Amino acid sequence: MQGKAFGLAALAAASIGLLYGPTFEAVHLAVFAVVLAVAANIDQETRRIPNVLVLIAFAVQLAYIAVMWVGGAGEAVELLVRSFVGAAAIGGGLFVFTIVVDSLRGGKNMGGGDVKLFAAVGLYLGLSMGLVVVALSCALGGCASLLMRGKPFRSATEPPGTFPLGPAIAATTIASMLIMSPVIQSLIMS
Repeated sequence: MQGKAFGLAALAAASIGLLYGPTFEAVHLAVFAVVLAVAANIDQETRRIPNVLVLIAFAVQLAYIAVMWVGGAGEAVELLVRSFVGAAAIGGGLFVFTIVVDSLRGGKNMGGGDVKLFAAVGLYLGLSMGLVVVALSCALGGCASLLMRGKPFRSATEPPGTFPLGPAIAATTIASMLIMSPVIQSLIMS
């Protein structure tokens, strides 16, 4: 990972740690933030999001839920249901949407790695906040694509107008995790 991406991953993890406090929740969200930063960096350079990163994200969330369950936390089952509904609805919905749009337009509009990373977002944030992140990520990615049109940003094999969505997914997801922190929520509610 490049130095800049490593710095952003560290900053995101440290910010989550500071805002959530010394909790297991902070650790698992910080790991997800690092996975997002790494995925964004790789997607930026290669236009691919490795499956292993999505699997790590899923494993960390499921481990967090398992620890909650073993620890007797009553909300473990609720979190498990919320996580799976978010992942299935967002991942499955985007998968179907992408297939339909790709067949109608005759080209590729969103890659499979993006769909899988969005499923991980749904797993962590649930359906409602996950949909907000999907909308914001697509808007941010679309704006960035328009701004970069004609610039030597894309690889030689990529058609004009394409843009890696991973950085937008990472930015909006990390921002939403920071906004949902107990510290920020207490400031908003007061």
